[in-house]
Amino acid sequence: MATVEGSTGIGKGRAALLALLVGRPILLLKGRRREAGILYERARQLDPDDLYTLVALGEVRLHALQLSDAVGIFKRMFAIDPDGKHPATQRARYLIDDAQGRLSRKP
Repeated sequence: MATVEGSTGIGKGRAALLALLVGRPILLLKGRRREAGILYERARQLDPDDLYTLVALGEVRLHALQLSDAVGIFKRMFAIDPDGKHPATQRARYLIDDAQGRLSRKP
C-alpha cells in the first residue's frame, strides 16, 4: 500500500504540514475549537509568523476566554503587519472590536 509520501512524492514533514493545513479550518468550522487549537499551535511552531495561523489561534483562544493569550497573539500579528493590510490582520481587528463590543454591553 502506498503511503502519502510515496504517492505524492512529498516528504514526511511536508505531508504532516499538508494535514495541518487541511485539518485546521475544518475542525474550526465544525466548532471543535480545542482540537483545532492543538493543530494551530503545532502549525505556529512550524511557521510562527503565519498570519492566518495566528488569527485562527487567536480566535480559538478568544472563544476559550484565554484573553491574555489571545491579546499576545494579536499583538504579534500587529507587529508583523503594522499597517493592517493583510486579510488575517483585518480579521483580528474585527475579532477584537467584536469582543470589546460584547464586553461593553450591559446585561
